[in-house]
Amino acid sequence: MEKIALSNKLNFRVQGVNNSKIVGRIKHNIRHVKSLSHLTNKNNILINLQENKQYEFLSSKNSLSKRMYKDFIDSYNEDRESHNQKFKNTSKRSVREYHGSWSEGILTFSEAINEDLGTKYSQVDLIDCAKELLKEFEIEWKTEVKMVVLHMDEKTPHFQFFFKNFDELGNSIIFQNRGREALSSLQDLMFKHFSKLGMERGIKKLDKDCGIVDYSKPNKKKAELELELKNLKSEIQALKEQRKIISQDNNLAILDKKKVYEEITIKQENFRFEMDRVRHQIKQDKQEVLNLVEKAKKLNAEIDKLPQNRIETASKIILYKDLLEEQDKEIKVLKSENAILNENLTTEKNKVHDLNFYLNQEKNVNNDLKIQLSKFQSQSKNNHHKH
Repeated sequence: MEKIALSNKLNFRVQGVNNSKIVGRIKHNIRHVKSLSHLTNKNNILINLQENKQYEFLSSKNSLSKRMYKDFIDSYNEDRESHNQKFKNTSKRSVREYHGSWSEGILTFSEAINEDLGTKYSQVDLIDCAKELLKEFEIEWKTEVKMVVLHMDEKTPHFQFFFKNFDELGNSIIFQNRGREALSSLQDLMFKHFSKLGMERGIKKLDKDCGIVDYSKPNKKKAELELELKNLKSEIQALKEQRKIISQDNNLAILDKKKVYEEITIKQENFRFEMDRVRHQIKQDKQEVLNLVEKAKKLNAEIDKLPQNRIETASKIILYKDLLEEQDKEIKVLKSENAILNENLTTEKNKVHDLNFYLNQEKNVNNDLKIQLSKFQSQSKNNHHKH
């Protein structure tokens, strides 16, 4: 039987990563821990876009993966600090835990790549296409790719990468590009660069299948959120009515109806996705209010225990609590800086001590030389008188 040639399908996906889960994702990508889907002994490739370099590594036993782990964790922590500061400047509060400072992307291929790689194109060709794609992705999404890895040790080769997930205001980049148009353009972008290797565009996915789970837009008032939720429900109900009317329209062909059904279904999925986001935001806001109420109860209970003449003092302490915390932070920073200065001063004192020691030695040597010179001069005079 003649073997049917497989065409290689492409797919480009992105997803938000919770801040608490980013370490695990970094470990997986650089094989700091062994992958559960590890099937082959082929080396994986770390690609440095900025320096145009690449490095091979295999498993967690490789010392390279351990060095990479430290470097990438340090890089993420720096971005997290920057992200938090930008978000505070905009929203006057710290960034939420579910808003990771990096997001993850993946470039996948169908199993045909196992036959084509090495015959129709080389690994170098594959990597070059990925680098060109990701540089254009950086420009279009106004972001920065932080890590790229070509995994060769799983069922099919694929690229996984991290990119910065905050703009100059500290808002989520992936959330800003959550719409179908932006996500669909990723498939076009991948096809643009990999089609030169004879690959085909993958099947479009609904927004919910693209892994967008990142909610980080600044909070709206409860009334606004509830109104938005009400409007979304109305939109879904209107779509249901529209589908009912179309199903009863005998003038439309079956294929035309099917096409309209699919369009309505996609819209419904989008609206449901937005509803989930709004419900999540309402839940977060409600929990914040409950937490504040609980804190207020505890503070009031503490105030009730105080003598009457100390209530005014306690109120002032609560009023300036944030200021005191900021001052405490500044004191800690100053203490840290002072410790460094003391350490430097100790080092300089030791240097002075060493210099004094060597100076005393030089003085002793000079004194010895003077004594010997004096003796020599005395002997010379005696010898002269004898003659």
